[in-house]
Amino acid sequence: MSAPRRPTASHTALPAPGVLAPAFLLVTALFLAPAGALAQLGPVVTPADQVTIGGWLQPAWQYLAHDADPDEQGFFLRRARLDVAGSVFGGSVRFRLLPDLSANPGLRDAWVELRGTPVEGLSTRLRMGQQTVPFDLQRERNMAAGHFGERAIAARRFELSGGRDVGVVGMVQALDGHFQLSGGAFNGRGANRKDPSRSPLLSGRASFSLGGPPASGETDLARSPDPVVTLSAGAMRHRESFLRPRPGFAADRAVDWHGWTTDLHARWQGASLAAAWFEQVLDAEGNDERGDGFFLSGGI
Repeated sequence: MSAPRRPTASHTALPAPGVLAPAFLLVTALFLAPAGALAQLGPVVTPADQVTIGGWLQPAWQYLAHDADPDEQGFFLRRARLDVAGSVFGGSVRFRLLPDLSANPGLRDAWVELRGTPVEGLSTRLRMGQQTVPFDLQRERNMAAGHFGERAIAARRFELSGGRDVGVVGMVQALDGHFQLSGGAFNGRGANRKDPSRSPLLSGRASFSLGGPPASGETDLARSPDPVVTLSAGAMRHRESFLRPRPGFAADRAVDWHGWTTDLHARWQGASLAAAWFEQVLDAEGNDERGDGFFLSGGI
């Protein structure tokens, strides 16, 4: 058990030169555009709409000890992300663009979300684009306020590779945050891939909280005055998949596989506990290959 980490201070990460050039051209075009052309943007983006630009820069140092060769050490950027998010049309449409500009640049989030009018204490949302696949606890929490600096090995082993894919997700949530149900269909190829697949990857997750709404992170830095317990479960299935579900499964043939998880997250007076169980089954030519795992973490 380890003490919770305080969230890393956020800094705006400067995009690479390849990103700066299009951004400069866009700003220049807007500056030189006729007033009539700019006026056409009025119905789309108004002063009442919210657009935020943020970032996350996480430098790290590593030391590698070798038995036969000299030891190695060095600094590197674990994460360098630029986060552009906002809402337009009175909050009925939300969007997010989240590229990672570290050692292996790539697009993490790029989605548009439509929000319906709340009915009987429930809100509905429809999100389209590259996004987090609804399945496990640690993809639902902000790991900047996690118990450790990285996600658990079990969580990374049994989720979809990278935790993201391109698809559409529907969500129903209680306005007080105590209940949430989400489900979606995805390409089943993982993030930043446009290859077609034989069938969609289906995934869903349900959460229910007692004592208050769920936390955004694993830790309880806000020191919840009352106990809050969140119980959740998720399931995922893909037929005729070429995607490698987890290390040890062959990826050179199409197979059917499915997985499920159940988890618990509790917090009270600065103490927090997170636990999850995973199981995954791969149908390899009529022979089931099974794997399971769990993680348990906490902090005070």
